Amino acid sequence: MEFCYTLGKITNADMGVAVRLARIATAFIVTAALLLPVRVCLAASAQDNLQNRATRKPYSPSRIEKGLESPQREQWQQPDRVVAALGLQPGDVVADVGAGSGYFSFRLAKTVGSGGKVYAVDIQDEMLAYIRAKMQKTGITNIVPVKSTPIDPMLPPGCCNSILLVNTYHELGDPVALMKNLRKALKPGGIIAIVNWNESVTRKKLYVPMDLLVEQMKLAGFRPSKSHDFLERQYFLVFSQLN
Repeated sequence: MEFCYTLGKITNADMGVAVRLARIATAFIVTAALLLPVRVCLAASAQDNLQNRATRKPYSPSRIEKGLESPQREQWQQPDRVVAALGLQPGDVVADVGAGSGYFSFRLAKTVGSGGKVYAVDIQDEMLAYIRAKMQKTGITNIVPVKSTPIDPMLPPGCCNSILLVNTYHELGDPVALMKNLRKALKPGGIIAIVNWNESVTRKKLYVPMDLLVEQMKLAGFRPSKSHDFLERQYFLVFSQLN
């Protein structure tokens, strides 16, 4: 009888542990199920964007000036206000990822001054050539054009106080991988600021839902720390590094 009683106590204890483990397993399964659509969406978006880049025609200087450098862009993009919102200081180092024509790079260079530096990062040779030509024309010397890959910004480790992506996030084939590499380029306390098209955009392939972007950034080791709502066509989020 004593053996049966002891066995019963062990069984009850084991049952309690089993129940707790079952609850943990259930929570894990539910979480995985909720994240599955996000992962599927990420994979589909990555494939589409990689195909688009492979077939895209190079930008000519005239096309760059007509589109990316259009005078009308200043009205809705509010570049000076975006740069001011970053809180940059003279001497800071900034990366403009997806720099394109350098529309923001040259404004950032003016803000950080001669003691600072701007890495103008892009995967397209014609964009970097346009930036170099404009540097020669304007005499700007604190911009460093950088040829990147889709997932590697090719930046020195721990070099940047801030990283800015404008109208670029929707182009990323593997945003989590790129953001993890961008995190390596940040100094302690450094931030990433993202400006991308909101739901009002007519070309829906340019739109990345804000909650999806935040989820991807969390997977890369970031948390949202600030947002700005002065842009009509875009959302503007600032992310800090998770500890």
